[in-house]
Amino acid sequence: MKNYLTPKINNQDIDVFIDGINAARTLFMLSNSEKQKAEMVIGVNRGWDQSYLKFNEKVKSESFVFGSTYRQNNYFINKWPPSLDKKFRLSLHKTLSTSRRILIDTLYSYIPEAKKILDNTSIDDFRAKLSFYSLRSNYKNKKQQILCGKHTDFGLATLNISDNAEWLETKSGEKSWSRIAINPVQPIIWFGEQITGITDKGFKPFPHRISYCKNFDKRERFGISIFLDLLQKESV
Repeated sequence: MKNYLTPKINNQDIDVFIDGINAARTLFMLSNSEKQKAEMVIGVNRGWDQSYLKFNEKVKSESFVFGSTYRQNNYFINKWPPSLDKKFRLSLHKTLSTSRRILIDTLYSYIPEAKKILDNTSIDDFRAKLSFYSLRSNYKNKKQQILCGKHTDFGLATLNISDNAEWLETKSGEKSWSRIAINPVQPIIWFGEQITGITDKGFKPFPHRISYCKNFDKRERFGISIFLDLLQKESV
């Protein structure tokens, strides 16, 4: 079974994802003082996470989470930097809704049980995590640098969009890591832990990671990961 799926998209979808990546870039280029106005706090799964990952002070990572808003629960209320123009917020929300359609359509195409699964569950959370990695111009590490370590996602499925997918690597079983070679903003979908036991089609969560190597000329990466997490109601 292939480590990930490449859903079909049209030119309109591509435009939406390009706008989404540009909006993410604009958000991360705001000053830290502006982003701190939307800082993620304990008990709220939304906002700017300023937990930087540093290697010799030459690598930085940060993330920002937004998603569907549930007014009855403060855990799901979006937070935005006040200076982020409304058009960029709209672009990010459109990226989320377009990703939802593509995710659902792809699940229906590949998993016959998908409709039954979704009919017997509710969505616990549908959110996007914007990510930004940057390296200083004097970064000359000759070895591969792991920026986000090996992991699998918790939910049912994740759709990932990036301005440079080659920073992503996947691994199947004991096989070596392989880089994802697709066009910019072409989404990929992989399955999370919740896929286990709900289908006999051979899908399973595949480990993935983000890494930099000296062959890359580009020293920045902007990505959007959209997570579909289900709240199980009953056995399906």
